[in-house]
Parts: sequence; C-alpha cells; structure tokens
Amino acid sequence: MKIPIDVEKTASAKRGAKIEKWALSTLILGALLLIFGNDAFASVDPTVRIVVYILLLLIPAIVTRIPLVIFDRSWQGTIIKVHSEMGAYSDERFIARMNDFRTKLKIEADIKLTDGRVVRKTVYLGKPDAKIYEKISVGDTVYHVKGAKYLQHVSSSHRTATCVICGKENSLQNQRCDICDHSLLIK
Repeated sequence: MKIPIDVEKTASAKRGAKIEKWALSTLILGALLLIFGNDAFASVDPTVRIVVYILLLLIPAIVTRIPLVIFDRSWQGTIIKVHSEMGAYSDERFIARMNDFRTKLKIEADIKLTDGRVVRKTVYLGKPDAKIYEKISVGDTVYHVKGAKYLQHVSSSHRTATCVICGKENSLQNQRCDICDHSLLIK
C-alpha cells in the first residue's frame, strides 16, 4: 500500500502531537509527585509508595491511549461481515461532555487483512442514516494509515472513498479530498 506523502505527514504529525501530550502530562505528574509525593505519602510503606507512583504515572498513558498510538500500523483489508447497532456513544472515551451523548449509528466490520488476520473495526460512527447501510458492504476494501483517525472505506458499488484525515466521503474520480484537500489513497 503506497501512502501519499501529504497524508503520511499529517497522520504522523497527529501521532506526534498525541505522544507529546502524553510525555508532557507524564512529566508534569512526575514533577508533582517529586515535589509533593513524600509529604502526601509519608505514612505509606516505601514499597507501596513506589507502586502508587507507578500507577499514578500510568494515568496519562491510559487517558491518551498512547499504547494504541505507539503500536498502530498501516494496513489494508476486505470487509467480510458487517455489524450495526444504535446507541449513545461519546466522541471522546475519557473526557465526555454532556452534549456528546446522543443517539448514533455504529457500524463495525470484520475485516480480513492482507496477512490473513481478521479484525473488527468501527467503519462508521455518526448520525443514523439509512443510506450508510447501502454504502458499506461485504467485499469493500478498507485502508488504515497509522496515526490517522479514520479508515478509508472504498465502496466500489457507490464509487466513493472516505478521506483518512477528515473522514468525509469523496468520489473515486477525485484524487484529493473535497474538504481538507489531502490526497486520497485510492484514485
């Protein structure tokens, strides 16, 4: 899979920003533990104190989901099964605001990767739309670029491709996204 340079640079920059956010928050938390930790945990056994420090320092990694970012890889595959459900989903996993929860349609697909593994990924999460059911079907090709938020879903029956940077649908005739002007993986 050949990834266009502008898409790779943008996805890499987003990935780098997440890593920077994690490093900065871990550094700040570490500094606070260094300054106030002995006073706050003075009555605690030193072994327990170390365990508490380690657990506290893991919080930024969990909140920023850094392990997923670090081990993320680019891949491509073919949809072999489609699952859908309606529910209330938040746009952010850990920082939910009151107005983020609304009824959304979640479509997941079992995708057979080129190496033979089968993974389940969310292909669509958004407003309930009857047309979206028609656009995602078995046999469609799906691409993921490491660091990108969206999957590129190429629907041969509807002649559309999703942008991996902004998530908007484009015609297969386009070489660039109509919204964000990044290259599409598939022409």
